[in-house]
This record gives sequence, structure tokens and C-alpha cells, in this order.
Amino acid sequence: MSTSSQAINVLAAPAPPSLLTQSNQLYAGRESKVAVPQYSGNVTLLASGCQGGTLSWTGPNNSSGIGDISVSTNTVGTFEYSVVCQSSGCNSTPASVTVVVQAAPLQVVAPLFDCATNKLTLRTTGGNGQPIEYHIPSVTQGWTTTNLITVQAKNFKKEKLKLSARQLTRNNTNYEVVKLDYQLPTCPSAREGATGEPVTELQVRVLGNPVVGSQLVVEVRGAEGQRLHLQVNDISGRMVNTRLIEQASALEQVSQCPAGVLALRVSTVSQTKTVKLIKE
Repeated sequence: MSTSSQAINVLAAPAPPSLLTQSNQLYAGRESKVAVPQYSGNVTLLASGCQGGTLSWTGPNNSSGIGDISVSTNTVGTFEYSVVCQSSGCNSTPASVTVVVQAAPLQVVAPLFDCATNKLTLRTTGGNGQPIEYHIPSVTQGWTTTNLITVQAKNFKKEKLKLSARQLTRNNTNYEVVKLDYQLPTCPSAREGATGEPVTELQVRVLGNPVVGSQLVVEVRGAEGQRLHLQVNDISGRMVNTRLIEQASALEQVSQCPAGVLALRVSTVSQTKTVKLIKE
């Protein structure tokens, strides 16, 4: 009797990916479970950690897709999303995030201000889904439906702006009005106009490029003491990491970046620089 043998190559399953909420938003960042008010904009879930494979996700109502996930907050409920790394025909164990959307009263939250354009983006959470109108005394002409407001130079002299938002109640009989006091930031451009001193040019350099190790070390000049936003994108333009620094120093670090060709975007309130790097 003759016998034969055959070698079987068993592939190891890919390592589990990461799925976490995006940082620097109205909700908590880098979390696997988050509770948010209804009508507070989309919640972004960032999927990463699948080198050479595909990040595939599934969610409620048989939804599915590839890459990052955008979760609407228009409907109250608990929504769970899972992502796996697919590589060489094998799937990793899943990573999951739960988003709990809760009914909440209308509220004005901290706006976003762009020093380069003097544009103020008003933001709200909660409410009943009716259209929202906005008003800032001496800035807007009455109530407006746009939440993107241009702030004139004269308004920088005010101690605080009085931000108001309103929407009709469900029975359309009266308005619910909410307010927030907001102090405009001191921008480099505003200081330059007042003193005549030039703004220092933003300079960015990645130390050790190609980068070896778990962290990117970035030398930043022209932003000391300012608010600084670091964002890392992969070659497809997808954001893989982000960090917000309230007071920048000369050296900053970004961790947990995947290997490959990456783009690091460094922004202050008035300047932005982008540098390419290779992460090994």
C-alpha cells in the first residue's frame, strides 16, 4: 500500500483592527462607546490597523462599507458598528463601537472661529429637528438661517458676543430660544494689525524621515504657545490620526500611525503646513 502526504499552509488570522471615535469633536474622542445628543451632527468612527488588508464594517439595518464610518445622530437609539481586517481570505476578530443617541433640549455649544477668514461657525445640539435660526446682536441683521457668520473688525473690541439660536416648538406655536456668551480668540492676524509686527512663518520638520518606531517627532517653529492641530493622512487622503494641542512647544509627538507614505498637516489659527513622510 502506498501512502502520500500533502502539506497544508494554514494562514494566521490578521490582528484585530482599531475602531474609535474621532478626536476634537463635540463628543469624546478615541472611545469605543459614546453617548451624544440628538441632532448634534455625525459621529465619525475611525478604523485603522489593517496593513495590506481591507477594513470592512457592518452596522444597523444591514448597513456595511469599507474604511471609516459616519453615524447620523438624527434618530434616537443605540447603534453598534463592527469592523474586521480582511487579508488573504482571512478575517480578524472584530472591533466594535457603540453610539448612543439621546433626546436632549436645544443647546448652543462652543462655535468654531477661523482667524484667517474671520468666519464664525455656530453650532447646536439637541432640539426637535425643526429648522434653526441664529442671531448675534450687532453682528447679524436680525435672525438668519445660516450658521456661518462673518465677524467684522469692530466686533473684536467687544468683551463677549451674545450667541442665540431658536427653533419652533413641535406644535409651531412659539419659539424656544437658547443663548451662549462667547469670547472671540486673540488671533495672530489681529495682533499684527494692532501692533504692526509680522506674524512668524510656520515651519514644520519631521525628525528622522523615514520614521522608525511608534512615534512621529515633529519640530514646529512659529507656533510656540499657540493652539496647534496635527492631522496625519494616508496616501488615499484618509485621516489616520489627529491631535489638538492647546499650547504648542518646539517639539510635538504623534503616536499610533500606520506604516507607509503619510502626509502630516500642521495648522495654527492662521497658517497651515503639510509635509510628506515615510513611516516604516
